[in-house]
Amino acid sequence: MQKESEYPKKKMRTMQAVGRFYNAFKERCGSIECRALSGLDLTTSQGRQKLEQSVKARICANFVRTGAQLLARSGTIRTSSRLDIIRKIK
Repeated sequence: MQKESEYPKKKMRTMQAVGRFYNAFKERCGSIECRALSGLDLTTSQGRQKLEQSVKARICANFVRTGAQLLARSGTIRTSSRLDIIRKIK
C-alpha cells in the first residue's frame, strides 16, 4: 500500500505522463477529439451508424494503434499489451 505522503508526487508524475501523451498524440494526429479525428458527430444516430458501418475499423483503429505505439515507445505499456489493444478494436 502506498504512503499518503507519496500520493502528491505520484499524482504529479502521472499528470506529466498524461500531458506528454496528449501533446505527442495531438502533434502526430492533429487533434485528440473524436469528432475532429473521425469527421463524425457521435451525438447523432447517423454519426453512430457510420461509426459502426466502417469508420471504427478503418479510421478509429489507426488512431488507437498510434496511441498504443506512443505509449509503448514511452515505456508506459509493453508491446504485447499494445498488440492486445489493437486486436480488440478490430
